[in-house]
Amino acid sequence: MELWMILLPLFLGIAIGYLDLWPGLLRKVDGPLSRVALLFLLTLMGTKIGSDSEILKNIGNIGFQSLLISAGSIVGSVTILKLISPLFSSFTDGTEGMDGVSPKLDLKLTLSIVAVLILGLFLGYSVIPETFIGTIDLTITYVLGLLLLAVGISLGLNKSIFNQVSGLGWRIVLLPISIAAGSIAGPLAISFFLQLTPIEAAAVGAGFGWYSLSAILLSKLHGPELGATAFLANIFREMLTFILLPLTARFIGKIVSIAPGGATTMDVTLPLLKEIWGEGIILPAFFSGAVLSSLVPLIVPLLIRI
Repeated sequence: MELWMILLPLFLGIAIGYLDLWPGLLRKVDGPLSRVALLFLLTLMGTKIGSDSEILKNIGNIGFQSLLISAGSIVGSVTILKLISPLFSSFTDGTEGMDGVSPKLDLKLTLSIVAVLILGLFLGYSVIPETFIGTIDLTITYVLGLLLLAVGISLGLNKSIFNQVSGLGWRIVLLPISIAAGSIAGPLAISFFLQLTPIEAAAVGAGFGWYSLSAILLSKLHGPELGATAFLANIFREMLTFILLPLTARFIGKIVSIAPGGATTMDVTLPLLKEIWGEGIILPAFFSGAVLSSLVPLIVPLLIRI
């Protein structure tokens, strides 16, 4: 997805919310719009996976290995960010979320996410022909734009958040650095379980959830099998984030909740974080995802050439 397609709706939403053009209406529709659009987006993503024969074919061959790598990346990034999370205590104020309330175990949200993903997989596999993948991609882009518009409106309506995040100063850089380190260290630590060398596992983890670019890079630099592994591993990371984060956010804390999504906290998983924690998480999550996205084309080739 092009960067401007992420930034335009996000900043337009911030402007609308900041100017408070329709204060009563915006506050009424913001929450429901975000949740409905999020579930629709996940349905489309499930449909895309279910209708893609290449993905389904590779799941049988390398799916379990890819799943292990994605889990290792998540656990590694969560662990390292958790270790340095005391540096962000002034921002997180413990594990409290929006309006000082700790998030509950949101089983309802997780069940809804699982249900729409299964629905999407079924539609993609049994109903939607593979020739419609291009249409699905375009629809995903528009729905994601709508979601980011809603996220921006929420951020603009809560102006005090900008001052809160600015108080982090240089420490905000530690967010993507620690997540990147954990995303690489996790697969390295479990590489002896895999049919990959430690360097190959680390290179797959360095996709940080950006499945399209990391898959293309590794396919060209190493071979199609490692590219397919990277594609699936980073898709699984995104899906695991959607499924597990509503259940685990309370236990890992506000700032550490940014870690599982990796690069996707810039776009696809950003609305989920906002749904769980409120507007205060948006700016640090977006910054972290943007930095991680910029690191993928640098770190993946560097690792695979070691």
